Amino acid sequence: MWWVTMPETRTFADLRARGWRPFPECLTAGFVGALPLIGRFAQVFPALVVGRRSAGKTVLLRFLAAQAALHGINLVVWDCAGRLLDGRAAAGATIASTWPEIDTLAGVLDAELSARQQGHVRGGPPMVLIVDDWPDIAVHCPRARRTVTRLITSGASLDLYIALAGCLLAANDFEPWALIGRSLVERAAARSSLAASPRAAASIGMVPHLRGHPA
Repeated sequence: MWWVTMPETRTFADLRARGWRPFPECLTAGFVGALPLIGRFAQVFPALVVGRRSAGKTVLLRFLAAQAALHGINLVVWDCAGRLLDGRAAAGATIASTWPEIDTLAGVLDAELSARQQGHVRGGPPMVLIVDDWPDIAVHCPRARRTVTRLITSGASLDLYIALAGCLLAANDFEPWALIGRSLVERAAARSSLAASPRAAASIGMVPHLRGHPA
């Protein structure tokens, strides 16, 4: 578990305007003090971003999305609140902002994952799915629950990556079949769980599945 800080920015385009660029073939997940937390895509994703409201979860997702776009990665965004991307950034992303749109797009991503697993698609382009307010979406979008669970467990090895955020991320936000033995949340968080601030990191104690696991 890491708590991280991000460059101050209010919009996706602001990062571009300031001339900031990511490291080649790597992502900066944030900063621990003055030191950047850097990793390749498969090291950063899947990323679970947790914290209280207004702790900076959306800012962190925006930071990850900006880097994916600057790397030329196909960007898919589920954002019912419309806070993640501004107009200029949205032109290069596939965005779903309603529950029916999210479930429809989830079906497309699920089919893409299956095609890559079965070898029907070889060397498909990398994609990053960015999901804000996941617990709310999970309640209303059953197909999305399946797709997100599959991407967390199998996507990174096939260049299909995911970062999702929520105030609380609990086992019942995901598919039951992934919860045999150690929970999906516990296993994913043990690799790459990010908190948006020291205050957000302290709030992780509210979620037993996420407590005490180093990223």
